[in-house]
Amino acid sequence: MGDADDTIFCDDPVQVYKAELARIPPLDRTEEAICIQHMIAEDEMAENCRKRLIEANLQLVVTLAERHHSGRVPILDLIQKGNLGLLQAAQALSDCLPGSFSTHAEKFIERALIDAANPERGTPL
Repeated sequence: MGDADDTIFCDDPVQVYKAELARIPPLDRTEEAICIQHMIAEDEMAENCRKRLIEANLQLVVTLAERHHSGRVPILDLIQKGNLGLLQAAQALSDCLPGSFSTHAEKFIERALIDAANPERGTPL
């Protein structure tokens, strides 16, 4: 772990997770496009790029999960399902334009969150 200044003290696991995510630097459009190119090419950089692209978009998952949170499903469960949607988006890059991964991923995340928030409509948790 880091220095004592890096320690997060909080009883709310969502706030702890959000604080951890805040430490991940965002991707700019150029970096995102390069990552996508490596992933599509499935070259030696593909796995590192996939990890970086996913990490840079975890905050998007939290934001969307909070928007869908109605209290029926615990927020951490929604985040988990949203993260699965993000992973699916990273695997389905064929229809993703360079520089627009978050827009591409949002569709997959939203679908996963809607299914999780409304178990009667989709696959239950």
